[in-house]
Amino acid sequence: MSFRNALTLSVAAGILATLSVIPASAGTFAQFVQQTGGNAFSLTGAASPGQVLGTTATPVFFQFKTAPGNPTFLGPAGAQNTDIMALLTLNAVSTAGAAPSGSSASEAFGNITATFTSQVNQTVGGLFIPAGANLLTVTSVGIPPVQNTLSGPVGGNSATFSGSDTALNNVMFTSSFLDFLGPMPPATASTNDAFGFSFSSVFMNYSVTGVPPFASITPFTAAGTGTFSSTSGVPEPGAVAMLAGLGVTGSLFAFRRLRRRR
Repeated sequence: MSFRNALTLSVAAGILATLSVIPASAGTFAQFVQQTGGNAFSLTGAASPGQVLGTTATPVFFQFKTAPGNPTFLGPAGAQNTDIMALLTLNAVSTAGAAPSGSSASEAFGNITATFTSQVNQTVGGLFIPAGANLLTVTSVGIPPVQNTLSGPVGGNSATFSGSDTALNNVMFTSSFLDFLGPMPPATASTNDAFGFSFSSVFMNYSVTGVPPFASITPFTAAGTGTFSSTSGVPEPGAVAMLAGLGVTGSLFAFRRLRRRR
């Protein structure tokens, strides 16, 4: 089954704002959703390059998803598809001015770091996870013009932030609980790594300030969710666009279950 066909989207409303629900698919090995509502993410800075997209120590529910092939989960199966209390820190810096295109606009980002660490000592599905453990670290170094992209409809209240491996962009994952080489020999275990953040409740709407080439995305705050993918071999065309467009989580229902358990 292709990456494109494996993902489906439905919209849910609730305390966590507008989320999309997707099933696990080949290569989609992790996802997150904020623990509470509110605009935890922000784009700051008056002009690009140099604008910063990020969040600091934001409480999220993180899940390792069941995904055939790469990467291999190093814990018991019961720990997958189950919420883990985590803290997310994201830092990304823009490297070029905004590029309006019709009714949308995008901005390129170079060096990116996102870290998910265990919020507290916890046992999930038989797996003990100490506080501060590295659930997932994402780094990306892009060379212009192929970089990671923030994009959205001008005047709307949503946006996406995505990136994937290309000849000029290197997305890398590390985790204390995942083996990204999998069972294959290293010579054949190359991966296509990709990430997708989906922002909702963008305040005060997604817009552009200035005129190209000196335009920039207007600073905003937003709520966020995201997914992370790693598949063996040559990337399928359009995978990143699908990950960004559908790259939000199915943790809403898990969050409701957690609330019932408390």
